[in-house]
Amino acid sequence: MTKKGGGVLNRYMIILEAIAASEDGLTLTELVQRTELSKGTVHRLVSSLIKSDVIMPRDGRKIYILAPRFQRLLYMSNAGNSVSTYSQPILQTLTTHFNQTVFVAQLFDFEVRSVAMAFPNSADQAYIQPGRVMPTHAAASAKAIWAFQDESKIELVLKNERLKFSKHTIVEEDNVRAEFERVRQRGYAICNQEMGNGLLSYACPADIEGTGVIFSIAVVGTVPSLKKYPRNEIISSLREATQEFARNYPASLGKIADNQR
Repeated sequence: MTKKGGGVLNRYMIILEAIAASEDGLTLTELVQRTELSKGTVHRLVSSLIKSDVIMPRDGRKIYILAPRFQRLLYMSNAGNSVSTYSQPILQTLTTHFNQTVFVAQLFDFEVRSVAMAFPNSADQAYIQPGRVMPTHAAASAKAIWAFQDESKIELVLKNERLKFSKHTIVEEDNVRAEFERVRQRGYAICNQEMGNGLLSYACPADIEGTGVIFSIAVVGTVPSLKKYPRNEIISSLREATQEFARNYPASLGKIADNQR
């Protein structure tokens, strides 16, 4: 029996909970049956949710599923320990191979933050602090994410002040946009001493099906330590890592949640 109190917001939540619990989506008739709301109410709520990009018809049919906008919200709420627990084996493989710091960055509204990382044993390597905000215009991990966001969101974030961390830092809006375009074309981002003299970083976006790019995986080190490896080897390894991350990430959250109960 569905709880029908709580006003309009509760009824929206009832619809969303029913759709989220269904693996293949629900028709209007199935929503009426599962929510025990009237057909007119369900139709009105579904229409509003579609207009808000919260749900969408699957494959153009009248079977309703969660839209990418809402899925992104769900994934964003699962940061921190769950991402760190899941991604650690992936990051450790890269760290062991390149002997550099490797980390996952995640988009939170209008900030990209480091959320999981693996460190090499060497004391003279570059390190990234957990939770650090990665500058939109300078950090490879941030550029790898921002390059694939909607234009409306890019326009808003580029209104923020952009600090010049070194003589290599790009701060002019046109140049930042051109850099984003290069990232889209190449499929990876570079920070060549833009965050500080002597530091080099590469990052690849993790494109999660149905959600898009809200994560990236990056490797960071000193210029001499990373230059020891061919760029194509680094990028190839990062792409494999992000593909594994994106392929398994949604399923991994359920397993982690089960283990924490």
